[in-house]
Amino acid sequence: MQREDLEMVVPVPLHPLRLLWRGYNQAALLAGMLAKKLHRPFVTNALHRSKMTRPQTQLNQKARLTNVQDAFVAKKATFADRSILLVDDVFTTGSTVWAATRALKDAGARRVVVCCLARVDY
Repeated sequence: MQREDLEMVVPVPLHPLRLLWRGYNQAALLAGMLAKKLHRPFVTNALHRSKMTRPQTQLNQKARLTNVQDAFVAKKATFADRSILLVDDVFTTGSTVWAATRALKDAGARRVVVCCLARVDY
């Protein structure tokens, strides 16, 4: 895969209440910098966290999967037949990026490439 293949950069979103409480989305900060560097659109308004979930850090692997299941919704008009760079800050079990990727694919994304800043062994 070459960077030319990627059509847009999308951060893993926080639930609106968590974003309000925290004040920023660290995945969005990273994704914004990557989008600028790659000269690709930075899309923050088409993948949404529709379900308030418990913080993943408090859960075991199985609970993490069910916690984020169906937590994301993506706009079909934005992602249909597109190649997406999905950005998150930390990859532990992959549950969050898997759930977000599933929403993007359900919206018709042709390809989803995941980029995370850190990997934590679980």
